[in-house]
Amino acid sequence: MRAAEDKAAAGLSGAKAALSAAAETAATAKLEHDWRTVRAPVDGTLLAAPRWVGAVVDPEHSPLAVIGSDPGVLRIDASVAEADIGAVRIGQEAEFTVPRSRTARSALGWRSEQVIVRTLEPRRRIWSC
Repeated sequence: MRAAEDKAAAGLSGAKAALSAAAETAATAKLEHDWRTVRAPVDGTLLAAPRWVGAVVDPEHSPLAVIGSDPGVLRIDASVAEADIGAVRIGQEAEFTVPRSRTARSALGWRSEQVIVRTLEPRRRIWSC
């Protein structure tokens, strides 16, 4: 009976050692993964990245990555007269008008779109739709 207990204790000790070694291996793998992960300093959409894995990046060539806003979202920065600032609210409908074509403004006329004000940045005097 004593031999079975000793064998079980040795098996438990071996299992604890294996668990400790596996935890150390996992911690090392996580650290190596974190070192190899590039994180952007700001939120946004990755618009350009290196053309191949392992590409060399240096200041004399193009940047490592280009981050911008979602190309599927239109951001409009609009200036508002001080007399009208108090009337602008988040959720308010607004309308903007643009030329239908950059080259033939007079021939094609203008196009208007309805938008909703999503953010207000009064310190910078920017209102985004």
